[in-house]
Amino acid sequence: MRPEHEKLLTEVELAKLWGVTTSFLQKMRHEGRGPRFIRIGRLVRYRLSDVVRYVEENSVATEPRQTPDPASVH
Repeated sequence: MRPEHEKLLTEVELAKLWGVTTSFLQKMRHEGRGPRFIRIGRLVRYRLSDVVRYVEENSVATEPRQTPDPASVH
């Protein structure tokens, strides 16, 4: 899909997608955090690709728990 035809999410749509409130998204924007956004007059929109990129860049991988080797405990 060409960038100029890409789906733009509203603040309400992104809040529902993430399971957060719109005020949380507003706070993130105010603090300079969160995905890139577009301001169209007073409206705020999020490109789906920017949201996906933000999620990928802020994903934290956890390492599997290692069980101690019983032979090395004592």
